[in-house]
Amino acid sequence: MSVKTEMKLDPVIEKLVLHWGEMGARWGISRMVAQIHALLHFSPKPMAADEIVEALGVARSHVSNSLKELQSWGVVKVVHVMGDRREHFQSIKDVWQLFEILLDERKTARDGSHTQDAPGNAGADQRWHQGGCLHSRAVEGDAGFF
Repeated sequence: MSVKTEMKLDPVIEKLVLHWGEMGARWGISRMVAQIHALLHFSPKPMAADEIVEALGVARSHVSNSLKELQSWGVVKVVHVMGDRREHFQSIKDVWQLFEILLDERKTARDGSHTQDAPGNAGADQRWHQGGCLHSRAVEGDAGFF
């Protein structure tokens, strides 16, 4: 039999974390990623991954993957706490900087900017040009659309 031991969050922080998760889901960001970010953002001190697991009552793997994603965006960084060998995580506290980063991340994920070069790259591939392939002409024609 497994017993979950969850850290008791302040009711206001709990509501903020849940709401942040809902906002993230509507923006196309994973609910778990958004909730972990909110917890770190509103936390008065850096938190270890184990503390995040305990506070949210979620799997360690979800926390690890979400922290990696938040670090890749640049909104969460690793900090070290004196006397503790574990890595602790801290969110950017500047709301404007945070908003800029999240807006850029959402734009990149949603507007297809990562696919804008795909037709040009595919058209440049020699295999597309061999024999005047019909697909080559279609891709080259669509490149202007993107």
